[in-house]
Amino acid sequence: MTTASLPQHHGLFLEPRFAVDLTATDEDEDFDAPYDAPPAPTTSAKEPERTNRRPRRR
Repeated sequence: MTTASLPQHHGLFLEPRFAVDLTATDEDEDFDAPYDAPPAPTTSAKEPERTNRRPRRR
């Protein structure tokens, strides 16, 4: 069997080899800014006070 007759999906689960340039500048630096910021406070995080409308049974 030659390498030309290998199935199309051969190596599908192997890690892809990307050419990574570690000296390249990060083009997505602007997109990272919102993730570095602390989460904004939300009003839904505070649980509303419950009023007991039904009298407690004794």
